[in-house]
Amino acid sequence: LGMFDNGVVLSFFLQQIENDQKTERKFRVKLRYFGNDWLFIQPGESLIIMLDDDKEKLIKLVTINNTQPTRETTGAQYLGCQEIAYYDISLDQLKSIAKSDNIKFKILGSSYFQTALFTKKNKSEFMDFYKYVIMNETRVIESKKIKKNDKLGAKRDKRRR
Repeated sequence: LGMFDNGVVLSFFLQQIENDQKTERKFRVKLRYFGNDWLFIQPGESLIIMLDDDKEKLIKLVTINNTQPTRETTGAQYLGCQEIAYYDISLDQLKSIAKSDNIKFKILGSSYFQTALFTKKNKSEFMDFYKYVIMNETRVIESKKIKKNDKLGAKRDKRRR
């Protein structure tokens, strides 16, 4: 998902992370900032997502293990500064974003911040990810739970007879 504002490009990539224990599903945000000057994205809590203009509905994300985001200058064709930061995001947080109509981002730098707004196209792309990756996987997991519960229920019924 790409967002553009005042010559700044913010890219918001979502990915599902493989989990060794397979106990819960994990998701990650890769945030890419590209602009004419350094933002100096801070390690720690540096990405804030506001949902539906409600200050009570803030999602505050922390860089993974409080790591320092990477910084580099880009090639001659695209002269500028690029910073990349990674954040874990929960399934509940993704569901909250999916239910919201108005989604704003605030990325905190060392001396200023950058804001962006999800466009209709951004929301549509997010919903594609949500429907085809998140919801499909959730349905499969719930379906397996139902089948497992049905088998247990059938065994219990046989024992009672």
